[in-house]
Amino acid sequence: MLAELKGNMDFKSQVMFISPSYAKSLLENNKNNRAIRKKLVKKYAKDMTDGNWQLTPQGIILNKQGSLLDGQHRLSAVIEAGVSVPMNVTFDVDAETPIGIMLDVGAKREISDIIGATKREVAASRLLISIATRKNKTDVTAFEVDRFLNIFEDLKEFTNIPVSTNFLRSAILPATGYLAMFGGLSKRDIKDRMSVIFEGDFKKFTKSEESFYKWAAQITERRTTHANMIDYASRYLPVLFDTDRKKCTSNKSILEFCAKGLYRKLEKDGFIDSR
Repeated sequence: MLAELKGNMDFKSQVMFISPSYAKSLLENNKNNRAIRKKLVKKYAKDMTDGNWQLTPQGIILNKQGSLLDGQHRLSAVIEAGVSVPMNVTFDVDAETPIGIMLDVGAKREISDIIGATKREVAASRLLISIATRKNKTDVTAFEVDRFLNIFEDLKEFTNIPVSTNFLRSAILPATGYLAMFGGLSKRDIKDRMSVIFEGDFKKFTKSEESFYKWAAQITERRTTHANMIDYASRYLPVLFDTDRKKCTSNKSILEFCAKGLYRKLEKDGFIDSR
């Protein structure tokens, strides 16, 4: 076994500042990588231009001939961002060894894996960021989700509320409930009402909760598109505000009212650049 592994340990790694010109030269030797995913490049480039790029063990991998084996999206992002960033660069990897063969085979790491949060926490954070900043949830980066969860640690109290009904298991309702706090409702009242609807306790339903529950039960398509999720949130917020409508202004929708409250909080905490 040691004899088999020895040939795989000839490569060496070092941290380098990758400039746009050097990234371009490396990409010119890119012969075997997959087609570029433009959205991923834009996400990386945004982190770079915003100063949020983080040095990680994963970076650029080159074979013994200097051809690129891994890192095409990072290099493309450097060119798009037009800035130099630090990356771990590994040289002299034999493409025929297990490490070279396995580079592109592994499953794509999700944001929850990267930042150590649950998938429900990540999904709720992405939706809340998209509502407050008016960007599509698919454009929200892992760095933004991590910062959001560090600012709003109590979001977990909403995503951890037990759900006994399958069609209410998505992260939309916890995100919507959390959003309601920025419209003036108390955390305790929101969590109490959410627990009732999550448990499907019909005896405790208000009329608006009963109507929403019946509507949600009839929805057959997955609530995964940005427009559908916003629609779902827009329908549930008035349910939470059913007994306290005076908290909202009459000339604006409840969703917009709460979104502006969240936006102001994000701006105050430096999450959003107000310049």
